[in-house]
Amino acid sequence: MKTRSLALFALLSAAPVFALACAEDPTDADLPAVTDAGKKDSGTKDAGKDSGSTTVDAGSDATVETDSGAIDAGSPDSGVVVDSGAIDAGPADAGAIDAGPRDAGAVDAGPVDAGGGGNCGAGHLVINEFQVAGANANADDEWVEIYNPTNCAVDFATFKLTYRPATGPADGTKDKKFNLAAAPVIPAKGYALLVKSVAAAGNLANATTTYTSAAMAGAGGGLAIFDAANVIVDSVGYGTATNAFIETAVGPVAPANQSVARTPNGTDTNSNTADFKIAVASTPKAAN
Repeated sequence: MKTRSLALFALLSAAPVFALACAEDPTDADLPAVTDAGKKDSGTKDAGKDSGSTTVDAGSDATVETDSGAIDAGSPDSGVVVDSGAIDAGPADAGAIDAGPRDAGAVDAGPVDAGGGGNCGAGHLVINEFQVAGANANADDEWVEIYNPTNCAVDFATFKLTYRPATGPADGTKDKKFNLAAAPVIPAKGYALLVKSVAAAGNLANATTTYTSAAMAGAGGGLAIFDAANVIVDSVGYGTATNAFIETAVGPVAPANQSVARTPNGTDTNSNTADFKIAVASTPKAAN
């Protein structure tokens, strides 16, 4: 009993002390929280990739800045310079016009292709105009004009011009060839004037070439062009002719110092009467 009383006494005696210890100090609520005053972690930063979910800068700068500079005012591209040289002033192409073979077709009554190829077109050499006597009845002042109506130059070296008397036989035994000083090359749509070597000075000055041997009679006769195969290409009988050089019907005979000419120029209907007229004025080496 005495022991229990002593314990109770001790407990009661200590209670005010406990109460005092538990009472709140009015100054404690204003004290700042104590932070760790230790050193910062001196370890290295995380070297791994940032896999965080931080968003890309969502700033308000939404204006795209455009190049406000002026358009390039510099000089144009000075790279490859355009050739400013003059147009080729070198000589014309000296190569052959046509490197292919010459016309291998059979020889015909048309003109020889002297241009190395190409289309010569229709037509053939024709006796276009002739004079049998000049002023003052000069029988030696004579000439024959040959016209080339084709598109190709023709070398007359492969042809011959022949005179036949008015009644000369068809076998040609009375024919006389015009012996030319030089065989002319007759240009396309051009003329060759064959003049007797003893003709008047004016006609000689205009001659393409001269001839001897043949002598045309004033009253009548015939002229013919033969090709290399001795085939008649063109012919005309005039005046009193009755020979085989006449085409259909005989052409006229002209007075001295006048010519007989195809009218219109170069016309060939194969009728001497229809094609030839006495020229009002002679036109050697020119259109009738």
